[in-house]
Amino acid sequence: MNYIDNYANELDMRMWKTKGSRYNAYRRYERKHWLSLASISILTLYVFGLTLADFCNTIKFTTNQQISIPFISMVLSIFILILSLLEASKNYQIKSERLHNCAKDIANVYNELRKVMHTNMPDEDKSNRLNDITMRYDSIIQKYGENHSPIDYELFIAEHYKQFNIGIINRQWIYIKSIIIPYWLYILLMASPPIVICFILSR
Repeated sequence: MNYIDNYANELDMRMWKTKGSRYNAYRRYERKHWLSLASISILTLYVFGLTLADFCNTIKFTTNQQISIPFISMVLSIFILILSLLEASKNYQIKSERLHNCAKDIANVYNELRKVMHTNMPDEDKSNRLNDITMRYDSIIQKYGENHSPIDYELFIAEHYKQFNIGIINRQWIYIKSIIIPYWLYILLMASPPIVICFILSR
């Protein structure tokens, strides 16, 4: 295998990893967008439910609870407002779309690279085609400011564990991290209100 073939293989591997990682980043931002909406909606529902339960006397609250509920509802409402503004400023949908477009553009150039690699042609012609593909690939990377995160790359490795020789324990650990690291806040926001409400009602 000559230098040109070695370079083509290295470029093939680099583009394959980047393409897959950016598809994972696209899916991650899509999930964060929907989880953000879901967590804010569920928090709002909890606040309305707690306020209505006190107003309609559907639950017999103690005097201390009746004093605490308006304060808690007000604090939670302000928290939801601030959270909504912060989450909206992160532009998950825009980032998701740009990463998806980036991955698709890389996929198009990657497919062209694969054709060059499996076509018999003089080394000089192949070298020129590879240089052109490399320039186009670099141009795509520079065009999109968003980048994938390390967890996106780790998830890509776990998804192709046979090629990277990843054991089952490491693979499962990566899958766990891919859930906890990006989405821990939303899991906490959706899981904590029932615990807090039960704590208040038990007092």
